[in-house]
Amino acid sequence: MDGDDESPASAGLFAFGGLGMNRVLADCAATLDKLRRDTVAGLATAGEGAVAILDEDKPAAYLISARAFEELLERLDDAELAETVRERHWESDQAVDMTLDAL
Repeated sequence: MDGDDESPASAGLFAFGGLGMNRVLADCAATLDKLRRDTVAGLATAGEGAVAILDEDKPAAYLISARAFEELLERLDDAELAETVRERHWESDQAVDMTLDAL
């Protein structure tokens, strides 16, 4: 390998592995400065996962792709709907029998 290799990994853009006692909930991490230099490469490296943005070797934020964010919102919405169904199930004793035509 020569010194001109500018892939994200060779540029030191992302660190994989442990960061001491700090819990990092991502497969890859970068400092804000390194991520700022090549944001697109950072997202490409993370794929559908997250990039932990580090400040003094501690996670300060997480960066996810637009697709991953949309999927996260869908899952949250599904969880809220499931909770509503569970709550209303207990109210079934107050239900009124009705046909679709009556609506």
